[in-house]
Amino acid sequence: MENNLEFIKHGFELKNNKSYKQAIEMFYKALELENNNVEVLFQLGELYFMLHNFERAEHYFNQTLKFDSTHQEALKFLCKIYFISDKFEDAMNYARKLVEINSNSENIILLIDCASKLQDKKEIENLEKYQDLNVQKRIAKAYYDMRCPNEALKILENFKNDTEALIILGKIYFDRNEIEKAKEIFQMIKNCDDNSDVLNFLGLFAIEDGELIEAIKYFSKAITLDKSNPILHFNLANAYFYNGWNKEAVNSYLNAIKLAPDNMDLRFSLANLYYSIGEYTKCKNEVKYILETHENHYPARTLEGMLKFLDKDFLGAKNILETNVKSGFNDDFNKLALVKVYQEVGMLEKAESILQDIICQNPEIKDYKLELAKLYIKEKRYEDSLKLGQELISDCEEYINGYIVLAECEFNLKNFEASKEFASKAVLLDINCAKGYYWIAKYWIEKEDFDEAVECMKRAIMYDLNNPEYYAEMSNIFEKKNDIKTAFEYSKEAESLDDSEKYKELYKRLAGENRKILNNSLKNLSREKK
Repeated sequence: MENNLEFIKHGFELKNNKSYKQAIEMFYKALELENNNVEVLFQLGELYFMLHNFERAEHYFNQTLKFDSTHQEALKFLCKIYFISDKFEDAMNYARKLVEINSNSENIILLIDCASKLQDKKEIENLEKYQDLNVQKRIAKAYYDMRCPNEALKILENFKNDTEALIILGKIYFDRNEIEKAKEIFQMIKNCDDNSDVLNFLGLFAIEDGELIEAIKYFSKAITLDKSNPILHFNLANAYFYNGWNKEAVNSYLNAIKLAPDNMDLRFSLANLYYSIGEYTKCKNEVKYILETHENHYPARTLEGMLKFLDKDFLGAKNILETNVKSGFNDDFNKLALVKVYQEVGMLEKAESILQDIICQNPEIKDYKLELAKLYIKEKRYEDSLKLGQELISDCEEYINGYIVLAECEFNLKNFEASKEFASKAVLLDINCAKGYYWIAKYWIEKEDFDEAVECMKRAIMYDLNNPEYYAEMSNIFEKKNDIKTAFEYSKEAESLDDSEKYKELYKRLAGENRKILNNSLKNLSREKK
């Protein structure tokens, strides 16, 4: 027996030093001498639990209960093992046994957590009789997790300055889109910077206020507290994306996907980022993966349609997007994609109808009105477009795209001075505004000041390197200057970026002109030699 006590003592020492495998060996030796020792059996179960060998841990905890059916710690660990393994029914059975033996707050909370996972509202209602504050807060959280906010609110009325309760209350207001109330609550507890939930919501509010660097700081700190939470990585990725830090955004989306590989919405966000930054091959790969496993993931199908649009498969894009509508999926993302397709295939009335519908439902979103103004320009309804553009800058004097659409309208109406004035205002608001320089260049072309036009187009190209329209316009300027060689070089660049017919024709025509000039030069050179 003395040897047995030595083995047990040595086992505890090794366990305290975190030498779990060696500790198991000691307890095995003790078990060989006394195979019904409850403490040894329990210690083996706990050590295997620490090593995440839940199968062996379960075996030894059950052996513990064989000799002591009310061993609370063994029951707790079995409850945890089944909970971790998503076997919530089994976990709840053990939690009930624990509460029957000892109805302390810790045991009741285990039962609440199991009931919450099983959406067992009746079980939770039966536990409301326990007035312990921690129990009441956990019940409120359970109701929130089960999407029963009204029941949660009734309980939270009893808590005034409790951080955990305020977090749940803030979440409820946020979910109800009562953003100001939610902000007020999270501002009250913003000093709780050791709570990932608080930091996460402060980050979300910072994004809404346009404070993207602050948002990045909040989400980054939250992740240090809860590294395995995919939502935190997702929110950080969004903050990076909105701030233009695309590389960091990609990495954060990938981190979120690693933590929740079955969440196709996370993968869709990555695909959408790839699309927005022109990484179309990567976007196609992500969309393909999503649709192979979730064929009815409609946002991914919309993105598939947009990719077909880029490939100039307009009919294919139209079929996908219209199928989405027939299937009951027709959010603004799908509608705007359809608008682009309808414009390309000449179905302008349908495009306008969709835009009018979107604007009616979202009158505060300026970009939707902008799309309608652009459509009016395509239809040569310049007065309607002007009216809409004026409305946009009247609502927001710093809305750059409003000035751009006005510049285009005035130019088409041959009001060149007015066009230049609007374009100049856009550049004044954003010195990197490529489209502003483009319309100023168009003004100088009309004035036949081609040197000024070239300088403006250089800036347009510098701030938007992959826009074929700008290279084509630069080609036009040099052709007017009778510099066919330079005009040809710019047309070649335009055609390399976009092989559509209009750029191909420009390239072919100038290639022919360039050959003529070259041949004439060779003939002249030959004559001179003679």
